[in-house]
Amino acid sequence: MINIQDSRVIKYDNDKKSVTVYRDFKNTNLWYIVPKPQLATQTVDGITLPAFSLTEFRTNSGSAGTVTFTAELVIDQEAYQAVKNALGQGIEFGQFTWNDAQAFLTLTLPSGQPDTQINVTPSNFGSNAATFIIDLKTAADVKTIRDIFDTGVGLSTWSIQYVATTLSQLPAVKATVTYDCAIAASYQKTVQIDRNVWGSETGRRTTIREYMQKSDSGKVKLDWSVQPSDEFRQRVHDWAFTTLEGLVQAAADDVARRLGASAADDFSINSIGSFTRVYEENEVIDWTIMPQGFLPTFDKNVWSRLDKTVDNRTLDVAVTMSADLKSAGIKKVTVTIDYPGKGQAESNAFTATSANTWSYHSNGFFDAGKKFVSEYTYWYQVEPESGDGFTSPKLKSSSNQLQISNTDLGYQQAEFICSNIAFASENPKNEVDFVLIDFTYLPTADGKLYVDQRKVIKNREAVQFRSHSYQPSGAAYTYTVTYVLTNGNIIVNQPQSAYPVVNSKTQTVYSMIGPAYFTVNVTNDTIPGGSIARPAITGISLSTDYTDQPDSPDHQTHNFTNLKIEETYTSTWAYQNVQRNTSTVQVDGTVYYRDQNNTRKTVAVRKVRYGNQPAFSLNLFPVELPFTVTFDPSLVDWKAYVQVTVDVYRTSKYGKTDIDSQKFNPVTLPNGTTVFPSPYYYTFSREVDATTEFHYALTYFEVGSERGVPGPAGNYDSNILILPHDAKGGTKPVYSVPLPASDVMTRDLAETDEADETDLA
Repeated sequence: MINIQDSRVIKYDNDKKSVTVYRDFKNTNLWYIVPKPQLATQTVDGITLPAFSLTEFRTNSGSAGTVTFTAELVIDQEAYQAVKNALGQGIEFGQFTWNDAQAFLTLTLPSGQPDTQINVTPSNFGSNAATFIIDLKTAADVKTIRDIFDTGVGLSTWSIQYVATTLSQLPAVKATVTYDCAIAASYQKTVQIDRNVWGSETGRRTTIREYMQKSDSGKVKLDWSVQPSDEFRQRVHDWAFTTLEGLVQAAADDVARRLGASAADDFSINSIGSFTRVYEENEVIDWTIMPQGFLPTFDKNVWSRLDKTVDNRTLDVAVTMSADLKSAGIKKVTVTIDYPGKGQAESNAFTATSANTWSYHSNGFFDAGKKFVSEYTYWYQVEPESGDGFTSPKLKSSSNQLQISNTDLGYQQAEFICSNIAFASENPKNEVDFVLIDFTYLPTADGKLYVDQRKVIKNREAVQFRSHSYQPSGAAYTYTVTYVLTNGNIIVNQPQSAYPVVNSKTQTVYSMIGPAYFTVNVTNDTIPGGSIARPAITGISLSTDYTDQPDSPDHQTHNFTNLKIEETYTSTWAYQNVQRNTSTVQVDGTVYYRDQNNTRKTVAVRKVRYGNQPAFSLNLFPVELPFTVTFDPSLVDWKAYVQVTVDVYRTSKYGKTDIDSQKFNPVTLPNGTTVFPSPYYYTFSREVDATTEFHYALTYFEVGSERGVPGPAGNYDSNILILPHDAKGGTKPVYSVPLPASDVMTRDLAETDEADETDLA
């Protein structure tokens, strides 16, 4: 772990170059040098050249082309020696362990917008190679590339920035980051966004980055216990803002997963509600490091080998092996691409010692209508060091970027680290004896459930989990955190699902009691001219009630009231949250709105519940309000089943939406005590004055075999669905529950009526 308070900028080569170094948190003789991005190299006909190429293809309609290049993070030997000269010849060097890494290219082309950003995910080991393929749409684009790079003088105008995170500890500062969806929504109306970007993870990432940097929708507040230098203050501010970008990106990814690929282009920034996140002093954090550089230009001799012209369009695919094959215990992965432009399929074998990128190239193939065919077929074979390998099914893609990650290879890994937990091992007056982490992993091939448990007794002590098989998981892993207190009390978290990212990521476990933020958002649409479109919400009067245990006398309450809402409304309630299975926030109250005919109406919000991680938003077009269905696992025979999984969704015109899932499983403590799971609240938005239905599937995992079998329909009554005692009779994969319009009926409000809290009666 690096110490962000102990870093140096060391200049060398007559002050023309500089390098940044960080000291290790524990080993004061260990230093980490921040690498810099530069072009990788390639060998062509025995000659070492930059890994850069321009291909122009001429057609009857004009010229176009592609630029392909590979960047990597490197540390030159001069930098190593300069650091030793400054800090001492006896120092040691460590290598950064990146939790996540992304690479961004900033460029301007005649056919695009100024300072366009392109994002790719680099490999997670070695030199973090990142291959970019840029489509040149016009002859003017091709000419611009030649004008920029065929000079041999200085650097180009194209910049590469890596955004990478590594573990550190927050110094004497409290950082509060806030995202305001209303400001982002207003900015969205001022720019033209290609809706297709939302279906691509890299497209979402670059678009959200633009929103955050240009819309003022993100805010950072730093409260310092000890005043820092101006330089360090700015670095912490930059970290906080980049972290906020990551939080918004994660929220967007979650919405996209729920919408599904068919509805991805229906995504709107309005789908991400406002939120606040606080990082406390001494908290373990993902510190952001952003090395940046510009691509070089090339002299005439080199450029002549990098620039080529062909008569037809080509297919170029950059294949990146993102997984660390050595740590995964995988001997070889063979990736095969089959495309009609070539007579036969072509393969490349990735090993722990080979290059982690492969560029596939083929002459273009055109259909009967002389239209270029961009779709290809690919598959991969995994050969582990031990155990059974597998061959993936044949997959279709039209992307010029192909990532092969840990989960693609049937290997899943996760690391957990505790931060700011009051462990008694560190101070006898503290109240936490130990923390248990239960990790659940479900491969898609054999359907056998694997559950591991680790015990943690101190902060900043990492524990790892690894797969039990080399079969793709294809889904999220689930983990449950249990706090065992010195007085014998037990606090169990609701099971959390984490989607594996391309690069490995460390999950941080925080104190079981901490600040939480409950935000209410209202966003009305506007029409040209600035007036409010109909329907539109005009007022709210909502009460929220937080408690961490049923029937507890301890409650925290808050009222959200605004009876004169115009375009937007956002308000946040801050309270102390106990991370317990039974922690809930219940919302009740009234919403006032005008329908399409401008008639004043009200609708009641009743017993809307959120479990453990509260978030609340009102969505319009037409008016939609939250509705909660409670899944109750209290009747399940937990002696016969280790886990019950609920997959639930509603159907829209795009397919499955409001998709959610929950894993119910008891937690067994080291002393044999069993803690049974609590209810789960499925809260979604539904149209007022309209019928709807939700669908669910149950899977029961048997004790002993750990294999899942379908469960029967539960008993639904008054917004509560009781899970069956056992899986007997479970034959139907999906069950449907109709919801009548009377559940969210509205009533008219006369123009002369005053909307106020008396309507709550």
